[in-house]
Amino acid sequence: MFNLKKTALVFGVLFAASYLLWALALLVGGQGFLDFVIGLHLLGITVTSQVTLGKAVIGLIYHFVMGLVFGFVLAWLWNKLGEE
Repeated sequence: MFNLKKTALVFGVLFAASYLLWALALLVGGQGFLDFVIGLHLLGITVTSQVTLGKAVIGLIYHFVMGLVFGFVLAWLWNKLGEE
């Protein structure tokens, strides 16, 4: 059995950390990095990004909450389907 709160917290932190790495990569790499990533997906589009502190904080909070929800639902489903 998974602990619902602990699993949700772990996924929340993982989602937020992955977003933080993405935001830092955009901040450091700039437009060249973004063009490289878009090119890896074989997309012939131009994307511009303006990283601001406000957007980064909102994105971090959003990804943390989505991780919480995902982790909670995953643990709940695992516990429900694993009951005997």
